[in-house]
Amino acid sequence: MDDFCSKSSKMLKEEKYNDFIGHVKSKTKNLTSDEIDYFYNVSVSKNIMPLTLIILNLRWKHIKKVPDTQLDRWLSLTQDFLIGVSNEINSAFIKYLFRLSLKFGEISFEIGHSMPDYSKKAQFTLLQVLERSQKISEITPIHYLVAKLGLFNKKLYELERIMNSSFLQVCSNSKVTGVQCVLFFYYIGSVALILKNYSRVNYFYELAICMPSKSIHIASIESYKKQVLIHLITDGSQYHVPRLAPSRFSSIVRHHSCEHYSKLSSLFTEYIRGKGDKESVLSFIIKAKNFWAMDKNEGLIKKVKTALIKHKVKKLTKVYASLTFKQLKKETEEEKADEIVTKMIENREITGKIDRKNETVIFYDVENQVTVDEIQDVCEDLMKYTEQVESRLKEVNLDTRYLKQLLFTEGLKKDR
Repeated sequence: MDDFCSKSSKMLKEEKYNDFIGHVKSKTKNLTSDEIDYFYNVSVSKNIMPLTLIILNLRWKHIKKVPDTQLDRWLSLTQDFLIGVSNEINSAFIKYLFRLSLKFGEISFEIGHSMPDYSKKAQFTLLQVLERSQKISEITPIHYLVAKLGLFNKKLYELERIMNSSFLQVCSNSKVTGVQCVLFFYYIGSVALILKNYSRVNYFYELAICMPSKSIHIASIESYKKQVLIHLITDGSQYHVPRLAPSRFSSIVRHHSCEHYSKLSSLFTEYIRGKGDKESVLSFIIKAKNFWAMDKNEGLIKKVKTALIKHKVKKLTKVYASLTFKQLKKETEEEKADEIVTKMIENREITGKIDRKNETVIFYDVENQVTVDEIQDVCEDLMKYTEQVESRLKEVNLDTRYLKQLLFTEGLKKDR
């Protein structure tokens, strides 16, 4: 064993990493559970970190052979190792680091259903691995698991740095699958949705939809369904399949699993444009309630119902300068339209005022207001510059050199 360790250490010092990995694999190929434990203790005592990493990977590969009484011990040992080592890991061993992190996180997630502390520890540990390995903005095999754990633990704000990153590449030293990428985009998009960061929601869900793959993953389809509802809520507009989406995606979303979302989107926008009625939208929502429940989108559907009147009102502000309460109720087909408009004005969703005496709502043209404000600002700046120029002219006029030059120039003009 001493010969094996000394040879391993020598290879690491000489930076013969591939030789080291081959040497360790050949030696640990057919180890029993007890022998794996022995190798682990030796690697720790000799402080050969890459050897400990590979041995831990081997232990987690055969984790089912470990008695339940020892599982907690190996979870703790692995957690301590991952937190302590990830900031000094060589790129040659990065795939083993993420492989170990993935196995550790998956087991912790399973146990977390009955003992939540395990999944919380796993989320903290995997975030530390990403931080210390400086792979926050590169997609790794554990990104999807970190987002999944965050949703499960309801610890979403800890994921904000990941959520606000732009992902332009995958980690080159780790094997990241297409499924892991799609799941990550879907989970982190769902985190952004809960935190109401709609720009990041669109960014991640669209990446999930556009992810190239031989077959369309269910997470891509679920992302599309949510995008349809989110666009109705935020913009009051229809969502269309992006041009960069796989060619088969458009035909799949026309399938019965998505047709209810397309139908709702069509009815919603027709009502906003004045070509449909509110009752058609609401009755269809009730009719398809089983589909919303099956997709777990009831919360978004409630927001769609609220957004329905609000977007209609916003549309009316572009057409009318004012409306009586009676006209407003007729246009929106909503008895409480005046109350809704009042709240929208208070929340600064639209600009205007309520004339209770005449039962009228007056809409302000925001664009014109902004233009007037800008003109006033420019005028104020011009006045300041004019004052500066005038004061400078006084200084110049008092300068004797300037006066002499001016008189000389005037004399030349007269002579000509």
